[in-house]
Amino acid sequence: MAAALGMTPFVPAARSLVARSAARWTAPFGPAAAPRRFQLPSSRPRVPPPRPLYNFASRDAKIQAPEDQSEIIFIGTGTSEGIPRVSCLTNQSKTCKVCSKAIEPGNKNRRLNTSIVICYVNSVGRFNILVDAGKFFYHSALRWFPVYGLRNIDAVIITHSHADAIGGLDDLRDWTNNVQPFIPIYVAQRDFEVMKKTHYYIVDTSVIVPGAAVSELQFNVIKEEPFVIHDLKVTPLPVWHGHGYRSLGFRFGDICYISDVSDIPEETYMLLKDCDLLILDALRPDRSSSTHFGLPRALEEVRKIQPRRTLFTGMMHLMDHDEINEELAKLREFRSQQTLFIFFVAERCILLLVQVNDATVMPFSASAGDSLDEAVGYMGPARRLITTHFTEVMKFPSNSPSKDRRVGGDRSSEDDGSEGYSEDVVAELQALAEVLD
Repeated sequence: MAAALGMTPFVPAARSLVARSAARWTAPFGPAAAPRRFQLPSSRPRVPPPRPLYNFASRDAKIQAPEDQSEIIFIGTGTSEGIPRVSCLTNQSKTCKVCSKAIEPGNKNRRLNTSIVICYVNSVGRFNILVDAGKFFYHSALRWFPVYGLRNIDAVIITHSHADAIGGLDDLRDWTNNVQPFIPIYVAQRDFEVMKKTHYYIVDTSVIVPGAAVSELQFNVIKEEPFVIHDLKVTPLPVWHGHGYRSLGFRFGDICYISDVSDIPEETYMLLKDCDLLILDALRPDRSSSTHFGLPRALEEVRKIQPRRTLFTGMMHLMDHDEINEELAKLREFRSQQTLFIFFVAERCILLLVQVNDATVMPFSASAGDSLDEAVGYMGPARRLITTHFTEVMKFPSNSPSKDRRVGGDRSSEDDGSEGYSEDVVAELQALAEVLD
């Protein structure tokens, strides 16, 4: 049966979910004054009717998107070998819980190589832009292209040159033989050099046997700077995918997609500012590998980047869809309640228990004697995200060992017993509220 998850735009930035293959993100367009939603740039703004932000396809139903609405479709959210694994299904001595579930029809744990299709609408028409064509691409296309009415592939963008990103280039022959004359490929020079070896007969078609039909691809070498596909600006997001191995994420409007990453260079964070939707690599629930973020590291990056929403992708068979989403929901609920901050203002330690309504806030600390502006300055990007609804304020004497105080400490062990707040403390809090507003 079709399952639908409706998300309103007014949700915490900490909203993090595990992406499901064929999860469909729709991008309604509205006037500039409308509430912010995920959107790709469009030359035909419209005021859409209310509708769920995420729609999950049923196994059999065909889903037709509005002709003037852009969307992103996840056609793969798994690792290189996919889920389920043959080795797990044939293991007589041990049962793999996730792979056992994944063989069930329509189970959310069934995952193929990480890939998305951007269905972009502008004043000229509707364009299908594929990100990566890995080993299982054709299987994903068989499953999801008919469901979503996808026929043409107007461009392919390559993140890196591993088999789970380029292994399906040969299968594009079905399109260039039967649907369209050629497909543009956008790829970094280093990855194009790999393709010259792995897919030499596609790069140089002069070597093929006369009469043989191979994919007709038009290669466009990109640099680590913005480029345009059918009037859609695409900004590369350089990251590391293992020691010394460069991979690319991409930004489309307010959407940032990073599928294969072990570390993010400092200069890339600037390109991630004001991100509405972050789609991020999260291989396993317990730790990172040498080439991929694990869930703990991915969550750290979410707190640092502070997108409005996050979807995790690239999961292996240790990541159970429902269980991980339940854990993320608990984390989201915890972080949406109350967060304790400590400010050191005018040589006094002031504890602020702040209600955080719509943001993930990075922890911070300051030193005794810092001015108000200095103390607030330590917050960095978190400053604009904290609401000014103070639910509790506590004052400590200036001779207390406040330098050792940190978030989550015992709030009563050093209390001087004061039941009220002096006028100067109240004034400072009011000034702080104005700064944080």
